[in-house]
Amino acid sequence: MDEPVLKLKHVLFQFLRFAMVGTLGVTIDFGLLNLLSWVTGVTRGSGLIPLNVISFGTALTVSFFLNKKWTFKDLSLTENLRKFNLFLIISILGAAINTSIVTILTTHIDPNITLAPFLLLNLAKTAATAASGLWNFFGYKLVVFKK
Repeated sequence: MDEPVLKLKHVLFQFLRFAMVGTLGVTIDFGLLNLLSWVTGVTRGSGLIPLNVISFGTALTVSFFLNKKWTFKDLSLTENLRKFNLFLIISILGAAINTSIVTILTTHIDPNITLAPFLLLNLAKTAATAASGLWNFFGYKLVVFKK
């Protein structure tokens, strides 16, 4: 096979692994956000910011270690702190993208348009997860775990 085809195949498999790790992260993120929302009764607006940051941050920590070892196969023991700091910076920007989308959509869409508040919250979170997921993949690939 051509080298460009092999590189594309490698990136596609890498993205598939990223998506699998992401699925676990999304499960943690959504599960924790819904649990915190249920416990606090907060389903919309700026009150979601701390809840979303907690759920996103927890998923982020799990995803760092899985992406480092499995997705990007970075087995080095050196530079872990530097890589984690870069991962954290990319992820904080991803969290800002994610939280902004969740907040904007839950604040500016009237839930009385036949959407239950938890449905609106989860639809907003889905859109936010797609946007921040793309940001994170390319940030991790091109900045954190570049070879």
